[in-house]
Amino acid sequence: MPDGGDNGRWRHFDHDAFAALYRKNGWPSDFDGDAFEVDVARWTAVEDAKYHAEAPLMEVEKFELWARFDEDAEARLRRKLTEAHSEDEPWLTRFELWMKKESNLRNAHDLQKAREEAVRLCPGGVCLKEEDVILWELEYLRQGAKEKHNDVWTSREWEEESKTSNPEWERGYNNAACRAEKETVTYDKALAVAEADAQRLRPSVDFAAVTGMESLDNNDIEGDIARDKEWMLRFGREIDSVKEWALRILMGLSKAHAAVDYDVDRLEQMKARTQWRLEQREKWFAENGNEH
Repeated sequence: MPDGGDNGRWRHFDHDAFAALYRKNGWPSDFDGDAFEVDVARWTAVEDAKYHAEAPLMEVEKFELWARFDEDAEARLRRKLTEAHSEDEPWLTRFELWMKKESNLRNAHDLQKAREEAVRLCPGGVCLKEEDVILWELEYLRQGAKEKHNDVWTSREWEEESKTSNPEWERGYNNAACRAEKETVTYDKALAVAEADAQRLRPSVDFAAVTGMESLDNNDIEGDIARDKEWMLRFGREIDSVKEWALRILMGLSKAHAAVDYDVDRLEQMKARTQWRLEQREKWFAENGNEH
């Protein structure tokens, strides 16, 4: 199969769906490669949309998995407490156990929030209604077409820049631009067909109406700022809790104190990085709002 097989650029696709697209487009006797590329673009958009829409359920699964890991780790650490061979070891293990319990509490909180969000966005476990698939596909194709057009512009700009400085790079950018131009044609065709289907299937509804999102292209700086602030508070509480726990450790147990100091330092570095990122985002938002 052209472009197929183990080394084809579509090798990550579902084999049955992939084979069906070949047959739909006349393989093997009357194959229409251009139409096949358009169908691949549309298939990819649908699969990406389903993955995106099901993110709330995957968040719940993630936190449930973490909860099981934490339970197993706590059981292992309790067993380890009975096997200590030095004065430091019990304190090191108690600290690990305390940290794991704290992690479990945070995870339980995050799991509850994830479950509430999943109920809101995926009532009855359904995140994407069949009739809304075309609207999600259309939005993904719009974003894909925009990216392809940007790729053409960027490659041509770099091609022009490298004409005098590096002829070898010029050829590479030219090849990249040619590939991007071909992909742009494919995405523009796919977008046109999807727009016609959306108008026929969902004539009075758009993506924003069914998702509450204006576009997948939204740069949610406000949301990012709120999440950074939440992380700042969380790191602050964790640092205070670790320092308070350190007061329990007996004097002279250097390894146990070193372990606590290391964790405090780790948390303070994470808090500092978050603070820097928050300041950058607040500056951007003050100047640009939620726009790119």
